[in-house]
Amino acid sequence: MTEQVAVIDIGSNSIRMSIMQVGENHCYRMICQMKEALRLSAQINETGELPAAAVDRMIQVLRAFARQIRLHKVTQVQAVATAALRRAENRDWVLQRITQETGLQVEVISGETEAYYDYLGVIYTVPLEDFVLLDTGGGSSEIVLVQQRKLTARVSIPYGAVVLQERFGDKTEDMIRFLKKAMGEI
Repeated sequence: MTEQVAVIDIGSNSIRMSIMQVGENHCYRMICQMKEALRLSAQINETGELPAAAVDRMIQVLRAFARQIRLHKVTQVQAVATAALRRAENRDWVLQRITQETGLQVEVISGETEAYYDYLGVIYTVPLEDFVLLDTGGGSSEIVLVQQRKLTARVSIPYGAVVLQERFGDKTEDMIRFLKKAMGEI
């Protein structure tokens, strides 16, 4: 027996969905992928909130995702949000709107959980025994140390490509100094 499973990632730079058909032998086949660049981290205002206009746009995209979920008769949906909603002071209001207007339940995951998911997404696709995994997102970056194919350490830092670009623009030297100091503190 097969089932359709959807995964939604509300990231700081983009929001994406994958719908997969999963067979009894756990093999899967991608049947739908959608992605929209929203740059949510760049839209968080000076009070730390996501403005209503940004939330409206996100809801519009999530409604389109929900239509595809119904069309493909998805039986399981896992929807997660990362750094932008972790940072948003009005995250509870945003999550409530998403549920009310789309029917989707979204879980805001910690940076450490995001790093763990990064590990799971990579470990079965690379033949390496020992490596460092770096996921540079829009609002955060996750660093994972893998030794003998086991996750041995992970950290999430609240600096991603969108956040750093908004803060430093083209002042690369200032950004490098800032990151060296920030990395020395973890």
